[in-house]
Parts: sequence; structure tokens; C-alpha cells
Amino acid sequence: MKSVVCINGGTATDSYNKLLTRYIASRYSTTIEWSEPDIMALPLILANGDNNQSVAVTDFLKTVASADAVVIATPEYNNATTAGIKNALDWCSFAPYPLSDKPTLLMGASTGTLGTVRAQQNVREILQSAMLSPRLVNPPEILLGHANTKFDDQGNLMDHQTLSLIDEAMHKLIQMIEV
Repeated sequence: MKSVVCINGGTATDSYNKLLTRYIASRYSTTIEWSEPDIMALPLILANGDNNQSVAVTDFLKTVASADAVVIATPEYNNATTAGIKNALDWCSFAPYPLSDKPTLLMGASTGTLGTVRAQQNVREILQSAMLSPRLVNPPEILLGHANTKFDDQGNLMDHQTLSLIDEAMHKLIQMIEV
């Protein structure tokens, strides 16, 4: 079974990104082993270089490094990704560079019309850093807009177009792992 770690920037209890990734983890539970570490447990990166790695950081980096692939689920706040996602990616920019050449899928859910298009563009720019440089699944883009209308009361994604995109993206991610 392939392992996928999800870096999820949803911090709200009722986060649509958490709902989305829980649904995907359940949908692919016979194909992948899914883990979703709490990125809010990571301390902020210090600009002065005094970044002693806590247990939370060490565990997070080991989890990312040992995974076969990564999913980054980003909400969008003020046209950008969240501070939690940025901080987690900053920690990944240290040796042993756990994202380098790692198959990675971006996604996001939002109540807005455009989904998380601007946040995902922001994440793509961050990932272009030489210290990160994952292999991105592209296309399709999973930009779930109007997320508040796309799930039933049990947390099932009811939007067939988005389901089709997710299936295509997950298939590509699994293919990238196997290469």
C-alpha cells in the first residue's frame, strides 16, 4: 500500500479542506495509507536561523520524508495560502529536503466561486524554491468552489464533476509514485 501524507492548512473545526481530505482518505482507503499531521503544532520558523528542531518538527519531517507522495490542501485567505501551510513548507526547505522530487498534489476547498485558485498559485510559487522542488500533478486542478453546497450531512462529496477530477488527480499521483 502506498503512503500519502496530507499537509492540510484548514484550521477551523468545520474546515471544508478537512472535510475534503477526510472524504478522499476514505474513498482511497484500500489503495493508500493516509496520514495528516497537525501542522499547527509546528513552531514558527525564525528568520535569524536559530531553528532548533522540536519533536513536532522532527516527527513532521520524518513523516513527509517517509511518505510516497504528498497532498497539500490549502484554504484561501486574502488571496493567499495560510500561514500554517507556508510555515510547514518552510520547515520542509531544510535538509534532508523531504519534498524534493516527491510526487505532490495540490487541492483546496472554499465557499467562494473561484475555489482556491489564488492560494494554489501562491503555493506553486513557494514550491518553486530549489530546496522544495516537488513533482506536481498537473492537470487537473482541484479548486472546489462553493464547498458549503458540495457535501451531504455525512461528509460525502456530492459534486460529480469534482469527484471525476479527484479520481483523475489521484490516479496520476499513484502513477507518479510507481515511476
